[in-house]
Amino acid sequence: MFNYDDNPVIMKDSYTGPNATVSPPLFTYCTDDVTLDIVFPDWSFSGWPEINIKPWEFLLEELKEGNDKVKWTEREPYAYWKENPRVLKTRQDLLKCKATDKVDWNACLYA
Repeated sequence: MFNYDDNPVIMKDSYTGPNATVSPPLFTYCTDDVTLDIVFPDWSFSGWPEINIKPWEFLLEELKEGNDKVKWTEREPYAYWKENPRVLKTRQDLLKCKATDKVDWNACLYA
């Protein structure tokens, strides 16, 4: 099953203990330490023309070509994140990592 909301729903403590059942597999966009949801990427936005990202099958080929050009160990450590920070407190905390005039965390963050 797939959960298309940002919030995980399979609580870990509901599936622990001597009489616990096996948790149902649920794919979702987010998880945390207290949930068992299985994270999967949201590639649905890849085909939206307004964000200028090519459809997944074309983007995948470009990603493969880029991976062949530069080894992971030789890449600049840089993170990019664009999402709605109001969904979870941890996302709001992530925005604290934005670069300032005093520190640059090598992260590009957008709401």
